[in-house]
Amino acid sequence: MKIITLKTEQDKIECLAACSGDGLPLVFFYDEDPNDFLGNPNPVRRIGENKYLVSPPYRHEELSPWLRFGNWQAVYPENADYDYSFNTFKSSEQEIEQFMSAHSIELLIDSFYDDTEWKAAWNM
Repeated sequence: MKIITLKTEQDKIECLAACSGDGLPLVFFYDEDPNDFLGNPNPVRRIGENKYLVSPPYRHEELSPWLRFGNWQAVYPENADYDYSFNTFKSSEQEIEQFMSAHSIELLIDSFYDDTEWKAAWNM
């Protein structure tokens, strides 16, 4: 398990580029509707209430108008039982690892409420 905090825009760009480059479809849990912020066509598809699938290829630059408000989470793979109220910023590394294992999540990206930081955890 690796857990890092991403504080710069370059770190965030590289994180999403790596996910896209690895062919990972990400499921975002977010209160903001992407159609209010992104042009059409865009790589985001609504798959549930406040739940969106972003299939590769995708880039930080095209998603950032939507994601810039923060307070969202992205996971891989999709898990219908996932509870996105889990706060990685208030959790220990052990708690994050236990949570991800319990929900069969290999990758979790959690954006702080104002998008100043992301916490990325993966077990891949």
